[in-house]
Amino acid sequence: MRKDCKAYVRSCHKCQIVNRRTANAYGLLQQLPIPSTPWEIVSADHIVCLPQTRNGNTNMLVQIDHATRYVIATPSASLAAHTVTDALYHNIILRYGPPSMYLSDRGTAFTARHTRRFLQKYGITQSTTPPYSPQANSIVERANGIIVSTLKKMIDQNPNKWDELLPNASLAINTTEQNSIKKSPFYLLHGAEAANNVYETHLENKKRFDLHRRSHSFTAGDLVLYDWPKKGDHKLSPIFKGPFVIVRPVGAVCYEFKSTTQQNKFIKVVHARTTSSSLFKTRIANHRGR
Repeated sequence: MRKDCKAYVRSCHKCQIVNRRTANAYGLLQQLPIPSTPWEIVSADHIVCLPQTRNGNTNMLVQIDHATRYVIATPSASLAAHTVTDALYHNIILRYGPPSMYLSDRGTAFTARHTRRFLQKYGITQSTTPPYSPQANSIVERANGIIVSTLKKMIDQNPNKWDELLPNASLAINTTEQNSIKKSPFYLLHGAEAANNVYETHLENKKRFDLHRRSHSFTAGDLVLYDWPKKGDHKLSPIFKGPFVIVRPVGAVCYEFKSTTQQNKFIKVVHARTTSSSLFKTRIANHRGR
């Protein structure tokens, strides 16, 4: 009896969508392969809504090499797809050859047909991160923060000149020793071998990350709750929404799920980190069995 009561309380649907999650999030760290040569894997991201400069630039495309951590930042006046392909072509492909993989978020500039066709033309594999998961492209996200911080120190009282100071900021970053590789990106890119401790740092990062995560094994038909982005929600809104039905796994840590109601049909791909297993199904089964 005690066991049944405890299971009934734990399976409360309202409690599951309102209470904050206390257990570690699902989804162990999935690391990219370690590149063997510079510019083999490139991550890209936009820094947007910057002060408009005299040249009309309000955005910045940041591209970083995974092997050397070398950063190339390009100012732009728009987020059109051609600004991405132009920067990739002139700053990377013409200098170092096409990379094997190009990693970005799902912004329209990266997922546009023009960009996809451009990458296919040069045999570049496109990889995109799950929605609302900037940590999946953490190398470029960290670079973004360093670039913004460096520019803040340089612009003084002239924020509208950030694009003129961007080459200086990039040089300062590329000539600074990186903790993960114990060398500067500039040094590694110009003839030196990659530091021997990159692999150990790679493993240490995964070990540290996985301390705060749990393994997961959702299967088709499982019910899950989803930590829906809080756009338009109020402070008393539930933390989770659902339950939703798992359709199939997508890769190692992503799942495709669908709604359980006929009124609002949809299918969505999400990272396991944003999900929580639902005991609602167990509760329904218990009720039916009585």
